[in-house]
Amino acid sequence: MTQATEIKENNEQTGNKSEAQKERFFKLSLKDLFIVIPTLAAVWLAHQQNIENIEKLNSVIVKYETQIDKMILADDKKHAKYVSNLKTALSSLSKEERKVLLAIYSVDK
Repeated sequence: MTQATEIKENNEQTGNKSEAQKERFFKLSLKDLFIVIPTLAAVWLAHQQNIENIEKLNSVIVKYETQIDKMILADDKKHAKYVSNLKTALSSLSKEERKVLLAIYSVDK
């Protein structure tokens, strides 16, 4: 037996494969690239559009919250009803929930 055949038999017995025999874990052909790259680009663009839409929606919500706050402060009856509703809501909360809510309110000021 030659040395090359001994190495080959030894590799076969131990399960070692030469570089040419090793299978690639991740095969990617040119055809796959033409599918994967546009798909990733489309997903990324959709993600960016969703982020923009969320930011627009958030700004609209903030705008209307501000307008509602101004309207409540401008009318004494509405303001009194608002305060009454807040007190009712606070009384229905547990001590821990009330503490958290008041902490958030104090930070928001």
